[in-house]
Amino acid sequence: MAPTSSDQGSTGNSTTAHSPTLNDVKARFAARLPQDWDASELAEAWSKAVMQQAIEANLSTSPPPTTLAGMRADLLMHVCKKLERLVTERETEVILRLSPSGARAVHRQMKANYEDVLYDFILKWALRDAALDGIGKFEGVRGDRVVFSTKDSFDAATTELGRAGWKFTRKRDDLNKPYLLFVETKANIAKYFGSS
Repeated sequence: MAPTSSDQGSTGNSTTAHSPTLNDVKARFAARLPQDWDASELAEAWSKAVMQQAIEANLSTSPPPTTLAGMRADLLMHVCKKLERLVTERETEVILRLSPSGARAVHRQMKANYEDVLYDFILKWALRDAALDGIGKFEGVRGDRVVFSTKDSFDAATTELGRAGWKFTRKRDDLNKPYLLFVETKANIAKYFGSS
């Protein structure tokens, strides 16, 4: 259909609005993320994830998600695969333009729905605030000593390690290290710290 005269400016060019580009997305992400975060990398991963999600929705033999929350969790899973790590809740807010509580809910759903696909990323995320502290034995668990700096990170890790079926125990009487776990050696937790 040919443009009408009302669609053209005085030079005869179309006056339609600017079509957003990936550079616009990168700029929006950069404006909303902390300065030291790689907004460009996140935008590139998001762009590739959107394309992959669309391809899989059309070609997969399994049904695509049908709820908005399910589609968002699916998109985040694809972003994680492109980044080769779990997205943060803050990145989830930015990517999906959600409130912090909405982003947390979608982030939790992504981890629950795609645990098998994102297993290593989830465990690495759960241990993000932890440090290895040698090897020892406590309450029948012989293995790596893992120290956390905050209760929140400790709780997140014990939840994910428990879901993964790892054997661990908490040592509560070390006043210098109140968030100390002993994780069974055969779990090979060291690989999530990049040391093996």
